[in-house]
Amino acid sequence: MKIALPSTPTMHFDTIHSNLSVSSPSNLPLCSSESCLAFPAGRTASQAPTPGADQLGYGRWISYYYSAILFIFSLIYWMQRIRNRARQCSTEKTTPAQNLLALWRGWSYRRPAGRVGATFRMSYSMLSLLLLSLLTTILLAFVQRPYYRPPVGEGPPPIGVRAGLMAVALMPPIVALSGKFNIVTLLTGISHERLNVLHRWVAYICMGLALVHALPFILVPLWDGGRAGLKEEYYQHGSSGYTGTPVISLLFFITLFSIHPLRRRFYETFVYTHILASIVFLVLLFWHSSNTLHSWDYLWATVAVWALSLIGRLVFKMRIASMGGIRGVETSVEELDGGGMLRVSVDTRGKWAGEGMRWSPGQHLFLRWPKIGIVDNHPFTIASVRDEAARLDEKGGGAPSTRLRFLIKPHHGVTKKLAKHACIHGQSKPLRAFIDGPYGGVNRPLEFLYESVILVAGGGGITAVLPWLVHLSRKMGTEGCVTREVRLVWTVKHRHALEWVAEDLREAIDVAPAGSVGIEYYVTVEGEGSELDVDSSHQLKKQQIRKISEARSDVIEVAAAIALEDDRKFSRRYTCDTVDIEAAMDMARTEKIVRVHTREFEFGPGLFGRPVLETLIPEMVRLERTIVVGCGPESLKIDLSNTVARCQKTVLKGEVREVALHTETFGW
Repeated sequence: MKIALPSTPTMHFDTIHSNLSVSSPSNLPLCSSESCLAFPAGRTASQAPTPGADQLGYGRWISYYYSAILFIFSLIYWMQRIRNRARQCSTEKTTPAQNLLALWRGWSYRRPAGRVGATFRMSYSMLSLLLLSLLTTILLAFVQRPYYRPPVGEGPPPIGVRAGLMAVALMPPIVALSGKFNIVTLLTGISHERLNVLHRWVAYICMGLALVHALPFILVPLWDGGRAGLKEEYYQHGSSGYTGTPVISLLFFITLFSIHPLRRRFYETFVYTHILASIVFLVLLFWHSSNTLHSWDYLWATVAVWALSLIGRLVFKMRIASMGGIRGVETSVEELDGGGMLRVSVDTRGKWAGEGMRWSPGQHLFLRWPKIGIVDNHPFTIASVRDEAARLDEKGGGAPSTRLRFLIKPHHGVTKKLAKHACIHGQSKPLRAFIDGPYGGVNRPLEFLYESVILVAGGGGITAVLPWLVHLSRKMGTEGCVTREVRLVWTVKHRHALEWVAEDLREAIDVAPAGSVGIEYYVTVEGEGSELDVDSSHQLKKQQIRKISEARSDVIEVAAAIALEDDRKFSRRYTCDTVDIEAAMDMARTEKIVRVHTREFEFGPGLFGRPVLETLIPEMVRLERTIVVGCGPESLKIDLSNTVARCQKTVLKGEVREVALHTETFGW
């Protein structure tokens, strides 16, 4: 069907539009460009079902969604802070609110087990939040139809436009979730290492949107003009395909390299490239988007969020003016356990506010040693407690002298270089380091909220819970403290790992009220020289323990379970009773101590000497309010989370009023 073209160029487009047939002007040989007056009218008609301006709302809906999530978590956090300030432990029966909280925790604490849990590294609650975010994104991107203009070649495809705008709208939340000092942590109290999981997965969603955005712009010219049409469209001046290729390539590189196995295997390279690639990506995104549909509003918001994070970190966390200036602070490195563990000490004397540095149990710092890696900035958990009554050092101008201590297991990169320095120089040659932090920790005053605190650690995870053991031991018996007992469960490979923290364990036992501290350590592997005559050592140890326990009435138990290896698989056999008697005798000389014993439990398949948390933790949940704090390998945290989730049944039955959980990140 032919169309009567207007006789004058001044005819209004509405008149032309009324004369259009179903066929598109662009399909007619005489009307295939902007020179034809009917061509703009035809393009306008093709855009009527899904106007380009309407796609602007999809970016806004993404912003509204994440703003609503932020508001909800902020509200929960500040309500919790108000509750914490009340510091009241009611003696009434379990309330409906506590039952509701137990139901929520019974589901939200649970974590997938096996390879799925090790891959996703998140609880059911976080997994549900990500699934909700993914579902919201899919609905916004794919519900509206048509995906392409009718006919295909008439203007940019709607699905590509809105997917691109939604991807750009995700930039502010992605950057906000990435910073160590960020607005999300300030509003919700959730530390950066927990937000980092959300940061990665929201970035994966952004990558998916980028693909949905790019594919239609490839398919449309390919359908319209074949390979020649695609090539012509791609190499046009200012073509979105030409400017978008480096952007999506960089985004693919950033997201691929952030997958846990790759990030862990090439951590040093990941750290070097991630920030640089992200900066280049953001700059190229300005170029590619060209402020289409006000897309630069999201990008400038991203720059503002990033700047806030960097400035806040520089001013409030790095403390260059107070912690050693541009030269940093002195750190001493000492070998423990034959080089298997390093103890790093930092003197935090400073003039900042005249008080030196403050930190809380469970927090971590980032340390950078310019001499062994000028760009290596690694997180380490603080293994010491700040001394509230630290002595005044005259040389420090009256500022309290408090030492930070870290226990660091050498692996690769900077920790391997640290071990080499300690081996060659020992403590005779201190290293200067820059401090960034502290970050993380528990944002609740445990000593004012929980009668019982259970600390669970695996291997080097002791650094996160040991400060809590010492801190709570000091606090128990003081005004306002409601904590009545603290239990430590520590799983180690070798029993001589106790030497790492022996001083702190003794202090905890010494300062706490008698019987209020319990320490249980489980040894899964014995080292060389541990082969013993089972019968003779067993009898000798029993006699010594009997003498100790009979001499002391105020006994605190230090339980040990040593691996019992199968004769059919190993050439040597160890007894469950090989406990360090010398250490027990040494502890017995103090005011409080100790009865050494073995704990009977059922071994899991192949898990010799490991505590069965599913049985052990419920036995320890006896008082009205209990919190379990854990740090260790991912498998330990999964077992611990699922065990505490099952413990919520005791709240629903009215046996206790609260069983809470806090786990620390172990590994990066």
